[in-house]
Amino acid sequence: FFTLCLALGVAAIVAVAGLSNGIDRGLRKDARQLLAADLALRADKAIPDAVTQAVDALVAKQPGARSTSLRELATIVALPGTDGAPGTSALVLLKAVGDGYPFYGAVATNPPLPLSSLLDSEGVLVAPELWEKLQLALGSTLRIGGKDFFVRGRVLSEPDKINVSLTLGPRVMLSLAGFTRTGLEAFGSRVDRVILVKLASGAAAADTEAAAKTLRASIPETSGVRLQTYEDAQPALRDGLKRVSRFLGLVALVSLILGGIGVAQTVRAWLGSRFDAIAVLKCLGVRPREIVALYAAETALLGLAGSLMGIAMATVILTIAPRFLV
Repeated sequence: FFTLCLALGVAAIVAVAGLSNGIDRGLRKDARQLLAADLALRADKAIPDAVTQAVDALVAKQPGARSTSLRELATIVALPGTDGAPGTSALVLLKAVGDGYPFYGAVATNPPLPLSSLLDSEGVLVAPELWEKLQLALGSTLRIGGKDFFVRGRVLSEPDKINVSLTLGPRVMLSLAGFTRTGLEAFGSRVDRVILVKLASGAAAADTEAAAKTLRASIPETSGVRLQTYEDAQPALRDGLKRVSRFLGLVALVSLILGGIGVAQTVRAWLGSRFDAIAVLKCLGVRPREIVALYAAETALLGLAGSLMGIAMATVILTIAPRFLV
């Protein structure tokens, strides 16, 4: 019982720390894919010309650097009506992507064709849940902003989109040319505007920070433009993981404290049962400090065994846990 209490406490602490560190390493490794670029500028209104000119100047100075634009908004799409009756409609998250998107990672589609061949001025990709809800098929007509588009397939995943349980609606992806054709970007529209920037190949974190500093200098304070580097990508996800790690760490610490109480009670009961043996040792001439050292060493060996068992249990947990998190 002594060994088991200690093993469970150690396993909880090691497993939580290992899982948190593993997730953090994974985020750092794929940080650019989480943003699909090195830098991203976002605004819910028109981005000032000074900012776009600064982006163009930054891209022009670095061979191989590129930039592209995105548009995102919630809107309604519908099937064409029949016999004067409106068709089935649905609330969706519309995403218009420019040439070169994404700079890092890949968009998984069905059929698995290049994004440029699927998204032209009249083609769209839809999320699988919208495909099922509206009973779409390849070539189906979908009406967006009063204009007809043809469904070219399904979008399965995007590098800069983290799947969460709460969303306004399924994804619909189209090109910037198609988005312009819808006429949805007008006065009063709630459109999120994004500029993605890819720096020259081999750009380090210091280069990204220098580029970000240059762009920040061109952003007016009242413009509402927010700049992110790949190290800041998905802040909500990172903050959520930090809170989960802290909570699990607290749970593990409580488990270790409870295990420590169990350990103390076990040691106390065990020493109480050894009074006769201790009395015999004292009759044989063993000194009190030697008796204390003997039982302390025995307790330490049991503690070491429990710690090693806990580490082994945590290793097994860390090996199995990623399979349930994918």
